Amino acid sequence: MRLTKHDEVVLPEPATEAIAAVAEQKRVDLVVVGSSGRSGVGKLVLGSVAEAAIRSLHCPVLVVGPNCLVRHGTLEAVVVATSLPMGSLRAAQYAMSIAQGFGASLTLLHVLPKDIAEQEIANEKRSASRILRGLVPADIELPRPIRFEVATGDRSEEIVQAASHSKAGLIVMGVREHAPLADHAPWTTLSEVIRNAHCPVLAVQSHLE
Repeated sequence: MRLTKHDEVVLPEPATEAIAAVAEQKRVDLVVVGSSGRSGVGKLVLGSVAEAAIRSLHCPVLVVGPNCLVRHGTLEAVVVATSLPMGSLRAAQYAMSIAQGFGASLTLLHVLPKDIAEQEIANEKRSASRILRGLVPADIELPRPIRFEVATGDRSEEIVQAASHSKAGLIVMGVREHAPLADHAPWTTLSEVIRNAHCPVLAVQSHLE
């Protein structure tokens, strides 16, 4: 196994501040963090280092959650969980680039609210599918056809289920929240997906600042 050149850094400050400082100093393109998937009251009190990093950094953050498989083979499939219309454009761009590089299949998924009126579902699915297709450049060349899926139900459950069905090795999600204490919200879609997915989650800011 070829070793990768690396630096070892220890800082006497809170983890979130230390991560942000090193990321800025070294101009990193990707931060990788682990998450124990804390939930409920404990998370309200302690917050989540992983989610705080996602919402404070301007580079993508790859989160390895508590249910991730210990070992992964070659990346065969990627699922992009989208929020429409433009919040997921950068996330989709990253996912397409990764799929190209690894020769992986790509699924673009959008989940409609579970309380949507039954008579509106068909029209909403058609509209969402059209917007999903609009995220893909006409001239892009991928090794496998892109799958477009529009589901209805609990968003985090549908995302995890889609990743499981496609045997995805990576879930990509766009992130826009910068509200105070956003990283302490115990039932956000992002935290639920990180906590339950069997593969890492790549969180991508909707745009760099």
